[in-house]
Amino acid sequence: MICFKRVFCVVAVLAVVGVAACNKRASTDTSIGKTMPVPSAKDPSGWPVYQVSGEDFSIALPPDWRQIDMNPQKFEAGMQEAIRQNPQMQAMAGNLRQQMTKGVKFFGLDQTTIGTAFATNVNIIRVPLPPGGTLDSIVSESLRQYESLSNVTKPVNHERLGDRERLRVRMSMNMPDGQTQTLANTQYILVHGKDAFVVTLTTLPDQETKYTATFDKIGQSFRFLK
Repeated sequence: MICFKRVFCVVAVLAVVGVAACNKRASTDTSIGKTMPVPSAKDPSGWPVYQVSGEDFSIALPPDWRQIDMNPQKFEAGMQEAIRQNPQMQAMAGNLRQQMTKGVKFFGLDQTTIGTAFATNVNIIRVPLPPGGTLDSIVSESLRQYESLSNVTKPVNHERLGDRERLRVRMSMNMPDGQTQTLANTQYILVHGKDAFVVTLTTLPDQETKYTATFDKIGQSFRFLK
């Protein structure tokens, strides 16, 4: 019997990385562009392409989005500078530190949403496949687990898109401020070699339509470097 518990738990729990920032938009500039520069490499549409060479993948983000370096050797220095430039980032720091230990290899966010009730974001995890694990088996077990959770809206929409599976999941979660919030997640699950990769894009339900095309473009831009 293949054990999917670790893979699924990471997939489900990390859907909400770094979400809560402030209850209302601040009147000050929320830009973090100086701290987190945009790479020079661009995709055909002009979006910056972020390469995580140590993890062998790349992903494109819109120009208004920024990456937070999740390399443990660089994270603290980068986060402290981000907090110095934008104190609202403090609300995300502890959560991100925790998620680094659980397999998060990439975190990016729409910097225009910093200071709102929720920072729209993307995270990528990489976890070892169980023996005999395939994309079909990972997707099947993930769907089964989602269907068993009382905080997930059923049914979970999913579709195979070439080498990846797309899932759209609405899930209510307990937020750091103690409130319960429903989140709209779009996930892309891929398998490469002996690992599963999960790209999770998260926003609020009332913003889901606004971000649908953007999330799909980000998810489809994910590439393996070798």
